[in-house]
Amino acid sequence: MGFLRLAGILTLLGGFCDTMDGSIARTTGRASRFGALLDSVVDRYSEFIMYLGIGAYFINYEDYSTAAGTFLALCGSFMVSYARARAESLGFEAKLGFMQRPERIVLIGLGALIHIGALKIAIWLVAFLSNYTALQRIRFAHKQNLDMSKELDKL
Repeated sequence: MGFLRLAGILTLLGGFCDTMDGSIARTTGRASRFGALLDSVVDRYSEFIMYLGIGAYFINYEDYSTAAGTFLALCGSFMVSYARARAESLGFEAKLGFMQRPERIVLIGLGALIHIGALKIAIWLVAFLSNYTALQRIRFAHKQNLDMSKELDKL
């Protein structure tokens, strides 16, 4: 609908609340494995909805290249989370990388808050850096796999 500054404020506010919910749960003794799962799922849905809104905005204004960038940012964002979750389920560490969820939310939120041009830059930065982060995680897991293989060969 074109309310970019409001969207930026709400994105940053939602990101702030997301950083607080886990801390509050742990502090109050209400943290649980299911709560962690639910939090992760809600995070993915909220991020999907954010990118859906951004993409719809750019399609509505016939800026198809930025809409495509938004799709790439969405793909990268999900792959960052997936690469970590899948690597950790296989016993690897995979928390590295610059473009994790807090960084993506701050970048998109500030871009929307500042100006449409800043939002476009933020989208392309997230598109590139989130996919790069996902590849970093895969490469790091591969290196750990090679290190494990070398240790087993020594036995």
